[in-house]
Amino acid sequence: MLGIGLLLPVVANGPVGCLLRATTGIPCPACGMTRAVVSTLHGDLAASIGYSPFGIVFVAAAIALLVSWKWKSVRVPAWFPWLLAPLAAAMWAFQLWKLATGRPV
Repeated sequence: MLGIGLLLPVVANGPVGCLLRATTGIPCPACGMTRAVVSTLHGDLAASIGYSPFGIVFVAAAIALLVSWKWKSVRVPAWFPWLLAPLAAAMWAFQLWKLATGRPV
């Protein structure tokens, strides 16, 4: 994450912020997540779903982690790693659906 954070100012200020999209024209699974999370935090759920419905999921998960951390009960369930691949696949399927139907990515 530190490496990505160091590259972010270079990549984000370019014409396209996503390296996969810049090189192939295909959006990555996380395209639109920043806008989706910001929209969720501002209470604009319709815009958030338009960017990526997973923004709401990520905000809810972050709040749950903060609450569990505050209560000192942070424990990752055994099934959690198995959830990551299907979640990434669903996020990418949504982005490809938006690309195929001409919706803004």
